[in-house]
Amino acid sequence: METQTEPPITRIQMSLADYLELPEKPKAEWVRGETLIMTLPQLMHQYILTRLILLLSGALTDCFIISEAGFRMIDSCRRPDLMVLDNWPKDEHWVDDPPLVAVEVISPSTRNEDMIRKLVEYLAAGVKQYWILDRQYRRITVLHNLGGQWGNEVVLDDSHPKASVLVGNHGTVTLDMTALFAE
Repeated sequence: METQTEPPITRIQMSLADYLELPEKPKAEWVRGETLIMTLPQLMHQYILTRLILLLSGALTDCFIISEAGFRMIDSCRRPDLMVLDNWPKDEHWVDDPPLVAVEVISPSTRNEDMIRKLVEYLAAGVKQYWILDRQYRRITVLHNLGGQWGNEVVLDDSHPKASVLVGNHGTVTLDMTALFAE
């Protein structure tokens, strides 16, 4: 397994109003009075997302696949790596309705946010599925919102690299970890 290093997330106390005035870059999220400024993702992170966008677009033809858009919740404003929406958002900058799928590709600097804090926030916000792609540990986890708790729908690893995932009544996505993580 390769060692990945990235600068840590920079955390700054900031009001929501001040956060909303920030420019699009660098990537930043707001959580209960704290702005988290992240480093630009590594190239492999972007490559995985591009492959996933193509896969989702082909399988879920009546959905909207959005990357790096804002998802506004009660106490936070996050920017999932990808969201699958069944309706186009009313706001041009923010998604307010829970996405069908929120996807995070784990980066070393965002691991705790993606695996702990976002897990809780996305569940409370009503996200239907949360997909976590972890290249470092070669694992893809698909969680399904059971109305108050996450249920493990699918876990892909080197022993089980392929699975089909039903996304609401929009279609089935066949995930292949080997293809998504190929270099």
